Amino acid sequence: PGTVYCSSPFVFEHGVRYERCSSDEPIIALQCRFAFPSKVDTNRVNALRSEEMRAAMEAVAGSMQNAADRGEMRLPEMEEF
Repeated sequence: PGTVYCSSPFVFEHGVRYERCSSDEPIIALQCRFAFPSKVDTNRVNALRSEEMRAAMEAVAGSMQNAADRGEMRLPEMEEF
């Protein structure tokens, strides 16, 4: 039960909105990001929004889709928490 989405905030401007919820049906947000060793590296990568980076992001998205379709990438069951 529930809804999940996978996103890449690097690729587009975005925001997260949290709706009211109860402890019986909580909203859980998990954000995983790359960590760069310096702000200089971070700024350099953030400036890479180009056609080449778009092609790279499409390749990553396609690989994730293929892995999910083969059952190699999945969300845990509630019992696994």
